[in-house]
Amino acid sequence: MKPPAPATLKLLFEGISHDGQGRTLYLKERHQVIPEKKYKYPMVSSWAYGWHVGDFMKDYRTPAHAKTHPITKSFYVKNGIFSRPRRSDDIM
Repeated sequence: MKPPAPATLKLLFEGISHDGQGRTLYLKERHQVIPEKKYKYPMVSSWAYGWHVGDFMKDYRTPAHAKTHPITKSFYVKNGIFSRPRRSDDIM
């Protein structure tokens, strides 16, 4: 793992984790950094599939004539099993 930036490392020693500072804030900042910047190489084989994908996703646009939500609209069709709503459906 590459060492964190000095400003991020400084967060580790300021404040208490219980108050949302210290280790908690440090881990939140480290979570924002993409793995390609945190590690020198993929640590596990499953990371190899997405390594450096961010470079290609910058120019990606959704196709204008592509179908969207094909599974949601074709597979999840309302079949009328629970046609009458009950009072217990709105609980929570």
